[in-house]
Amino acid sequence: MSGPRKIPFAKKCRYMAEAVLAHVIYGLFRILPIEWSSGLGGTLLRLIGPRMGISRVARRNLDLAFPEKTPSEKRKIISGMWENLGRVLGEYPHLRNMAGRAEVLGQEYFDAARASGKSAIFFGGHLANWEIKAVCSQALGLPLHLIYRKPNNPYVDRLLQHARALDDGGRYIPKGAAGARAIRNVFRPNGVLALLVDQKLNDGMARSEEH
Repeated sequence: MSGPRKIPFAKKCRYMAEAVLAHVIYGLFRILPIEWSSGLGGTLLRLIGPRMGISRVARRNLDLAFPEKTPSEKRKIISGMWENLGRVLGEYPHLRNMAGRAEVLGQEYFDAARASGKSAIFFGGHLANWEIKAVCSQALGLPLHLIYRKPNNPYVDRLLQHARALDDGGRYIPKGAAGARAIRNVFRPNGVLALLVDQKLNDGMARSEEH
């Protein structure tokens, strides 16, 4: 079995610079009250995000999914998307304190999974602040193991793992072959798995253009 892939020096330097910037932003949001950090993050990305090249993907998807919407309506959706992401980033340093700010609908399913002592799988959408799903499960006494896409930057990944604060026996499992083996190990002691179902997978058969 081969060891971990070595990161080229130039890429490692870039990753470290990105991580330093991420830590600075994280520290700024951490010293602010949660309402301020959430609002600041949302405002910044609402202003910056629509001007980024990646927003072209959102525009193209909206053109395909909602051809009847006006350009103004699509711009509003894209701005709201960026504001939501900015609020998620601004709330990262405060995740440990957010369980009391969320209303849990369907708590009976958490209670049933905890009482059964059996394996279970929860599915959810990758919407709003998706990170508080794990925080709420902790508050309800149900350790969750969550599938996630590991960032390309390993130093940023460590910061995110610290912020996510799964200190109840749950953990984040990166998708892929190693993640599949970890899932099997979760179910052996009747663990509980959670999936946010929007992950992109490049494997499998290519779609045929023929009808």
